[in-house]
Amino acid sequence: MKSVNILSIIEAYRKLSDTSFQKLMNNYGITSGIKDYELNGIESFINELQKVNNNISIVNRYYLGYSIPQIRKEFDLLRFGNNYIINIEIKTESSIEKILKQQQKNRYYLSFLDKPLYIYTYILNENKLYKLVNKNNKSEIEETIFSELCDMLIC
Repeated sequence: MKSVNILSIIEAYRKLSDTSFQKLMNNYGITSGIKDYELNGIESFINELQKVNNNISIVNRYYLGYSIPQIRKEFDLLRFGNNYIINIEIKTESSIEKILKQQQKNRYYLSFLDKPLYIYTYILNENKLYKLVNKNNKSEIEETIFSELCDMLIC
């Protein structure tokens, strides 16, 4: 699997035929079959990021639809920095409880990499971004702003 510019993927999705788009995805090693609603959610997510900061670096170096085959766990967007890992899940809609449960699982599965983890969920229908935080030794989610995430993505 190769890292991708997620803006380029969305542009290809919008402009290429289904066959050509699938060939492109296969070329990047993305064979899990990203669904239309996921790509629409990623497009909306990118638009929100670019409203805050149009720096091209915020859309580069993502792993799209990465999967751990042994446990059948898939991550929507992963970005590996020199000293961090950012996981962003894209949902059309969800409840706070479901978001928290998925974010906790993602932290568990990614923790073996022994780098600081930043775990976010973007909810398309609400146009909101949530992050996993630890408060008083307890995992919680809280709504956050896109500029916070953009600042991390530029590093």
